Amino acid sequence: MKLFWKIFTAVIISFVIAFSIISYILTIRDLRVEERHMLEENNFVSDLMAGEIKRGYLELRWPFESLGNLLDRRDFSFWWIVRSDGKIYLADKASFIGTYASDYFPFIKDKKSNIYLDRRKNIGITVRSLKIAKQEWLFMLGFSLKEIASIKQKVLASTIIISLIVILISGCVVYLIIKRFTAPIGEIIKGMGIMGRGGLTYKIKVASKDELGDIAEAFNKMTDDLGKTTTSIANLNKEIAERKRLENELKEYVKKVEEANQNKTQFVSDVSHELRTPMSSIKGFTSTIRSDKDMEPATREEFLRIVEEETDRLSRIIDDLLDLSRIESGRIKLKKENVRLTDLIKKNVEMIKEQAMEKHLELKAELPEEIPCVFADQDKMSQVIINLLSNAVKYTKEGEVLISARKDDGQVQVEVKDTGIGIAKEDLSKIFEKFQRIETPGIEVKGTGLGLSIVKALVEIHGGEVYVKSELGKGSRFGFRLPAGKESQ
Repeated sequence: MKLFWKIFTAVIISFVIAFSIISYILTIRDLRVEERHMLEENNFVSDLMAGEIKRGYLELRWPFESLGNLLDRRDFSFWWIVRSDGKIYLADKASFIGTYASDYFPFIKDKKSNIYLDRRKNIGITVRSLKIAKQEWLFMLGFSLKEIASIKQKVLASTIIISLIVILISGCVVYLIIKRFTAPIGEIIKGMGIMGRGGLTYKIKVASKDELGDIAEAFNKMTDDLGKTTTSIANLNKEIAERKRLENELKEYVKKVEEANQNKTQFVSDVSHELRTPMSSIKGFTSTIRSDKDMEPATREEFLRIVEEETDRLSRIIDDLLDLSRIESGRIKLKKENVRLTDLIKKNVEMIKEQAMEKHLELKAELPEEIPCVFADQDKMSQVIINLLSNAVKYTKEGEVLISARKDDGQVQVEVKDTGIGIAKEDLSKIFEKFQRIETPGIEVKGTGLGLSIVKALVEIHGGEVYVKSELGKGSRFGFRLPAGKESQ
């Protein structure tokens, strides 16, 4: 629009200047023509009256009636008959008689027939020289220039009115022409802006068949080409992105396979180590019993007791491995029902109480009555709680073990807190891994190292999460959260 108004203003100003100059020239010409006609008419009247005066003098009569009629007929101001010495002899008014004409019009210096214009006084004078009876006379006829001024004003007013009308009409015409000329430019600018913002499907609509139409057509062709190129680039980028995604997925898969192989190797190594210890003990004690025929009965009984314990330990390891394998492979079947955790916790506390009393530990439970039910497998939840309580009792020399439950933001949280040895910060991240046991001086801990792994797996297949908070020497807090609520009916 800036270009439009610049062109429009320039054209209108140029048109106004040109029209003003032409109007001025034509007005001056018309005024001069009108003035010439008026002066010719006055000259004619003066010549006519001069002849009338000359005949009247010869007939011994002055043509006062004709002179009076002359002043009444047109816009004449006065008439004088002047002698050769310049004194006014006769006049339309008695006050002029006996005075000198030069007193009124000093610019009239000669006695020739002529016409004089005094535009300051807005008056014109025609002078006619008469020679009557060998005497020189002058006939002076004054006429007003107001008529010319009036004509000038009328012509000027008409010129102004016509100029305004012409300017208004021409302004509208110029506006429409320039708008039609600049509209395609604006459309092209708009299209370039849209293209700059990525709109490559925009098409310029220009109906003109001139150079601007050619530019618009070239622009549309350029956007089509750019659109095709952009589409090709976009498709290529999508293909590259898809290949990268597949490559990343393949790398991730390979990484998982490698990790699985490493875990498998590590698992086999860990299982071999865990199984080797009890089997070595069993083999050693049974070999001793067989080889020593004279062994004391009490010693034999002690060796057999150890063999039995190691056999039980071996059985527990196998059972835990089978449980963990079924959980991780998804082959475990859950018998879910609405479980009141408060009742289940009380039952599990009774089962662990004797183990706590052997170590002189106080086993407490804080269980509010308003704890909601959870939809879970009761046996598996019991296994989780017993594992957490057993671990707490194992790693606590003195003090207490506290189990609590509470509702927390739509979940039920169960936590086991002890005053035991605690866990070092660097061990917290791997505490739920398989075969992880905290080696603590002064505390003999028997177990498979799979208990917390099983706890984590069982809680997660119920849609929950486990957590641990601990500080070395200040005890630990193990807990889990499950979604609260009964089975939907």
